[in-house]
Amino acid sequence: MADEVTSPRDSGPSAGDGLFAAFGERVDRQLTTDAARPSPAGCRGLFGELARSGTVMEAVHRLLRRAVEAGPRHRVAGFDGGSFVLARGSGWSLTLRATVPSLPENLLVTSAADYMLAVPSGARDGGSMECFGRPAGNRPDLLDPAARLTPRGRHLLRPGQVFTLSADSQVARLTAGDTGLVHLVFAADPHLSYRFVYDRATLGPVRMISADGTASRLTYAVRLLAACRRPSSLPVLRSLAGHPSHEVRWEAIRAVHHVDPEACRQLLQVAAHDPHPEVRQAAVQALVPESQASR
Repeated sequence: MADEVTSPRDSGPSAGDGLFAAFGERVDRQLTTDAARPSPAGCRGLFGELARSGTVMEAVHRLLRRAVEAGPRHRVAGFDGGSFVLARGSGWSLTLRATVPSLPENLLVTSAADYMLAVPSGARDGGSMECFGRPAGNRPDLLDPAARLTPRGRHLLRPGQVFTLSADSQVARLTAGDTGLVHLVFAADPHLSYRFVYDRATLGPVRMISADGTASRLTYAVRLLAACRRPSSLPVLRSLAGHPSHEVRWEAIRAVHHVDPEACRQLLQVAAHDPHPEVRQAAVQALVPESQASR
C-alpha cells in the first residue's frame, strides 16, 4: 500500500476531494458493522453507486492534474506503484488503475487481497476480464507443482458494472481495448502472505512471491548480515529463526551457519519439526552427515 499516505482520511490526494472523502466515510460506517476482517463485498452497493456516478471521471481528472502540477520534479503524491490512491480507510483502499494495450501476457499472478473492480461511468469500455479458479485446499504458503488453475470464462467490462473477486479462490487478468482501460479497484488490505505466478499456457504454477514487503526486506537484510560474518549478529539471527515467515526463518538459519556452525546445527534440529514442509525437508537434509549424503 502507499507508503506516503500516513492517515486514512487526511493524507494523499483524496483529502481535498469531496466525492471520494464522502465515499470513504460511508465505507467506514458500513465496515464497522462487519466481521473481524473487512470484506469488499460488504460494500458492493456503495462501490457500484460510485462507479455509476457521472462525476467520477471529472473528479479523477482534477486529482491527477493537481498531483502532476504539484510535483513536476518530485515524486508525484498519491501514487502507489501503478495505482493512484483516491481514498483509504482502516482495512481498505480505493485506487484508480490503467491497463494499456499490449501483447498478451504469458503469466497470471494471484492477488493477496480480496477486491472489487469496475470501469467508472464516463470512461471508455472495450476491455475484458478473463477469470480462473484457484486450486481448492492448497496451502497459501506452499507451491504445489501439480496444482492447476481452472478457466472460468471471459467477461466484457462495461462502465458501472461491478466484479467481486476472492484472493483465495480466483485469479483475473484484464485485457485492454485499443484505447486502454481505466478502472476503479476497491480492495481490502492483503490477508495472504504470498502471491502465486501461473503459466497462462499450462495453467500450472511457476513460482511464489512474497506479498509482504517487510518479510522481503528482512530476508535481504539477513543475507547482508551473513556476508558480514560478525559474531555480534548471532543474537538477532537466532531470534529471526522464529519469524512467522518461513522464508525469513530459513534465511536466518542459513546466515547463522556463516557465524556459528554449532549454533546453526541446534537451529536445524528445531527446524526439522518446522510447521512448513519445505523448511522441515531442508533442515533434515542439512543434518544428514556428508558421508551419508554422498552415498
